[in-house]
Amino acid sequence: MYKHNIEIGLPIGDQQKNLLTIFSTIQTGQLNFLDLAGKRIIELSTGLLALLFTIISIGDKFPSENIQNNYASKILILIALALYLLAILAGIITIQPKKYIYQEYNLSSMKLTLSEIIRFKSLWMKMASLLFFLGSLALTLLIYMLILYV
Repeated sequence: MYKHNIEIGLPIGDQQKNLLTIFSTIQTGQLNFLDLAGKRIIELSTGLLALLFTIISIGDKFPSENIQNNYASKILILIALALYLLAILAGIITIQPKKYIYQEYNLSSMKLTLSEIIRFKSLWMKMASLLFFLGSLALTLLIYMLILYV
């Protein structure tokens, strides 16, 4: 709508300028949000890995008797461990700086590159979120199982 108004030479009103500013802010803020969300997934996954290791080491023996005698809990521990580590990796990929190639004075190229950056970060953030969710589900099942069999 605005591009069309600009292309045909029509003046842009204050409402249209405000809307353009809002969308520009949203697009810029999306990059910051994805980086912060990636960092948060890393922090949360690391914290829940600490909880997982605490659960494994509770008791006089390592691993605890509840885990030694329970094959399903061993499987859930391995699944949760793998999923949290993969979530951390996906979070790192989300926030990792990457070199993007674009034509410096070509706005279309810059816009396309920005869309690619957002798509790339969004994809890895979705992956990190899914892995974190599945790891948390495995940890929850493990805790439930250990409580049930104590």
